[in-house]
Amino acid sequence: MKAIEILNSKLIEMMEQGINPWKRPWMFPQSMKGLCDPEHQPVNYKTMTGYSILNSLFLEPGYYLTFNQCKELGGHIRKGAEGSPVFFFTWNTYQKPTAEGEEPEEVDIPTLKYYTVFKLEDCKNIREIKYREPKFKENPAKPSAEEIIADYQNREKVKIINEPSAEAYYTGTFDEVHMPLLKQFVSSETYYSTMFHELTHSTGYRTRLNREGITDYNRFGDENYSKEELVAEIGAAYACNYLGIENDQTLENSAAYLKSWAKHLKGNSSNNFIISAMAKAKKAFELIFNCQEEEK
Repeated sequence: MKAIEILNSKLIEMMEQGINPWKRPWMFPQSMKGLCDPEHQPVNYKTMTGYSILNSLFLEPGYYLTFNQCKELGGHIRKGAEGSPVFFFTWNTYQKPTAEGEEPEEVDIPTLKYYTVFKLEDCKNIREIKYREPKFKENPAKPSAEEIIADYQNREKVKIINEPSAEAYYTGTFDEVHMPLLKQFVSSETYYSTMFHELTHSTGYRTRLNREGITDYNRFGDENYSKEELVAEIGAAYACNYLGIENDQTLENSAAYLKSWAKHLKGNSSNNFIISAMAKAKKAFELIFNCQEEEK
């Protein structure tokens, strides 16, 4: 529970200030072959790999080592040095209770765990690793938002309907994303932010990630609905961040949205609420972008 409580308090504090904790200049070194740059992101000194989406929220840019890695390099941790937690998810599959006669349904439940890392400056007398070139090649050209959308649509056969409309929504009944026309939005950035919000919803369809917020949708305001909306907001933030889609309008909308979420989540009895939403949003992002980020 300690890991959940630490992470929950940090996230809610940021949301109360109107700061979107999921909008960061992350790289995805395992799946996107990003160039690890310790001046702009946290990087493991021994493996030269960047830390994951989740850990880029809290670790400052720079090099880090675990206690054992420091020891393996012949060094020791400076007396009094404070380490930082590195969070990761493990997934366990459970049988969801069903009515008599119905087929059993499997549900994946995330569990949050963590280990501790130390800044390189706090690791004394370690052997220098002379090979300092990044392990990965330079970033490839980023695919456009339209290319990502088209690829996801072709792979998953979700129907996207752009039409003159006053609302954007996903319907699990017909597996369709309904969007107003691009020209109806104040900017292309707000259009794509909305599009990725709805596409994140679509990943919850029963033949994809089978999320309760989509498959067991009941009504506006219930817990499944609330959690699904948070999953979609985080998923859209991941997508827009990776594609570099951001402007004053999307940030202003996000700040107001997050403040209201912080109020709701602060009083929620389940410490796992945000953690579960983040884990599911990460899976949704990976499905839309056809990638998989290593957990660390």
